[in-house]
Amino acid sequence: MLTLMAPAYGQAPMPAFTGRALLNQCEAGVREQSTENAVRFALCMGFVHGVTAGLSVLPNVVCLPEGENIRLMTQKFTAWLTQHSERQAQPAGEAARAWVLGTYPCH
Repeated sequence: MLTLMAPAYGQAPMPAFTGRALLNQCEAGVREQSTENAVRFALCMGFVHGVTAGLSVLPNVVCLPEGENIRLMTQKFTAWLTQHSERQAQPAGEAARAWVLGTYPCH
């Protein structure tokens, strides 16, 4: 039997992780060098990698070029999201999905 638990009294739902929030993590890698910023950039790279890997298993949907690596992909994604401010209010997964499908389509 499956039951859903209601949030505890006074407990707010978790805020959405938006494209803007992800962009902040991605941009941390180019700001001042610190352990905290390195962790933030690693979160961004992991997010980009996860979305890309998830979509790339679908046949004829995503085709990554030879030699593409996660650091380069993350830099491309960061530039794209900076230019597409309308995607920054979306959930981060939707923004990343739009980028992957638009950047690496199979022809």
